[in-house]
Amino acid sequence: MKYTAKDVCRMLNITRETLRYYEKVGIIHPEIDPVNKYRYYDDWDINYIYECKKYQSLGFSVKEVLEIFSRGSYTSFNEKIEEKQKEFLEKARFYSNLAIKNEHYLNTIRDIPETLGRCRLIETRETYFIPYRENFEYTLDHEKLKVVHQALDYYSFFDNTVYIDLKDYLEDNDRFHWGLSIEKRYAEFVEMSFDHMTFLPRRKAVYSIVDAGERWNFSNSLFDGMKAYAEERGLKPDGPVHANLLTRIFHRNRFARYLETYMPVYVI
Repeated sequence: MKYTAKDVCRMLNITRETLRYYEKVGIIHPEIDPVNKYRYYDDWDINYIYECKKYQSLGFSVKEVLEIFSRGSYTSFNEKIEEKQKEFLEKARFYSNLAIKNEHYLNTIRDIPETLGRCRLIETRETYFIPYRENFEYTLDHEKLKVVHQALDYYSFFDNTVYIDLKDYLEDNDRFHWGLSIEKRYAEFVEMSFDHMTFLPRRKAVYSIVDAGERWNFSNSLFDGMKAYAEERGLKPDGPVHANLLTRIFHRNRFARYLETYMPVYVI
């Protein structure tokens, strides 16, 4: 049985442009009426389009599909499918780790109402940090920007983080760095370069969520409650204060910036 272009497009939910492209590259070879130039497609053409769409759904280009159909051997076909399997496994690994990362983020967001302004002791996770800004001046350093750009390719695994050296915090000089941070387990997964990155080891730390509020409100005083909590328990700040920006939202008629904050400590 012969089918018109309109019939085939309806069957396969494709456009006439797509159908013409399949013909142009050689996937199908319709019969062309010599008088009116109408194209007619048989079951063989339609079968090829179905198979082509299947391989396209696996990530093959139409030209790659044509090679499978017309010039590919069993060996080369097997190699192509093996390569796709490697890609799928890598993507599965990527999204599995991303789901773990996002679950932590989701749980932290849910806990904001109960955690805001309250402190507790925790063990931090090993983390890498790369700065892109000191106070309000962004870096133009070529080597640092190379790492930042690499990080942006995997931005879903990173946090926007503010980092305050212990000396700067204790002297209350309001010097701070903004940048990107990533937990070591994710850094290894994305195969990041650690050049120009500061390593933050696992430490005992005071943990809290603080609200930095409107623009220009950020200062070391945001963390005074955490310092007081530590000192009441015979602990002393002992390492850079660092905080991940959880979100910026308009909440209860005001602008809020919630920071998930860590203050490393040791026993006095």
